[in-house]
Amino acid sequence: MTGTAAASVLSRREEHAQRLGIEPDRVHLVSLQLSQLAHEGTLVDLDVEGLSRFTRHLSWEELGIEPPPKGAVKFTPGQKGLIPSRYLAPLETAAQQARAALQNLSYDITGFRPYRYVPYTSWPLWTKKFAEAEEAFLRAKERLLADHNLVVEEMKDVFQQVAADAARRYAAMGVSLKEGWAEGLARRQVAAVPSPGEVAALRLTWRPGMLVRDSEVETELLETVRSQTERERLMVEHEKLHYEASLKEQMRRETLARYREQLREMTFPYQEAWDQLRARVYEDARAIGESLRKNGYLRGKTAQRAAGLARTFRLLNCQKDGELAVLLGQLEALATSPIPKNGKRRREVEPIEGVLGEIARLTHASAEEVKRRAEPSRFRALEV
Repeated sequence: MTGTAAASVLSRREEHAQRLGIEPDRVHLVSLQLSQLAHEGTLVDLDVEGLSRFTRHLSWEELGIEPPPKGAVKFTPGQKGLIPSRYLAPLETAAQQARAALQNLSYDITGFRPYRYVPYTSWPLWTKKFAEAEEAFLRAKERLLADHNLVVEEMKDVFQQVAADAARRYAAMGVSLKEGWAEGLARRQVAAVPSPGEVAALRLTWRPGMLVRDSEVETELLETVRSQTERERLMVEHEKLHYEASLKEQMRRETLARYREQLREMTFPYQEAWDQLRARVYEDARAIGESLRKNGYLRGKTAQRAAGLARTFRLLNCQKDGELAVLLGQLEALATSPIPKNGKRRREVEPIEGVLGEIARLTHASAEEVKRRAEPSRFRALEV
């Protein structure tokens, strides 16, 4: 970054801090590195449209209970489904499967929420997982549409029973109710059941977010540098003061050094993604190592976890982390190797421990950095 560009960034930080009424040092700078991120992956926002319409908050009236007095400890009576669980649960399960797939195959990058960053290396598996969840979601929706009339009749019976039970509880407490109160409560509840049109509007979808490259910014910075250089050249030629020009150059270098020192605190989301992946590997390697030390051998489920760790890393390794990839490949080979037939029923422990130690050594710094970012002070920082 040139001295002029750095000065512009720090000047905007000072203006931003002045508007907020705080010290400039409290304003955290975030470098988005859009070109590098755009080269390695894309943004995805998952959306479930209309599903919240199928649940409602219960009222105290429906429960036949007097609400707690104002000022009492606050609590709510809970939620209710507006359709039977055998229709609602498949829709919710499919939506959760899509969310889990995106969570496992992407990164949460600073500045992009609600989008998540999906590396191209995991893109094919993400689209496959989403297609499976979407197919299940559509099947559940079509079934609900086909049985809609039956669903309404079933819920009518349910809500009439709920209203009758509520009326009995009020009567037991000595609460006087208007004539037809239970029937009115049941009618209001039935009217809230989603219509066929609302069922048809249910959608499980995702949208990609295009990363805008920073070429326009670079062009503007370059033009600024050229303009300043030309002004300085004309000034030097006009004044013919070479000694003064040399002093200015020395001052410029010193100022640039100060700017660079201040800009070292900027956050780099691409590095954040790198650290997230390495931290995930570190935690899994520690857990596998603890199981190994506890049991004295590599148990079946732990061996599966080790092999799965290597496969997941290959999917998310958009940073081309070659050294860690080699170590995880060795771990996978050791975890999936056949058990010797020489009388031993267990794999050799020492080679596995050695590989796990190397993996932990290589990923420990990233795990610590992820913990540091998760500290409360991290979220109190203001971003430009």
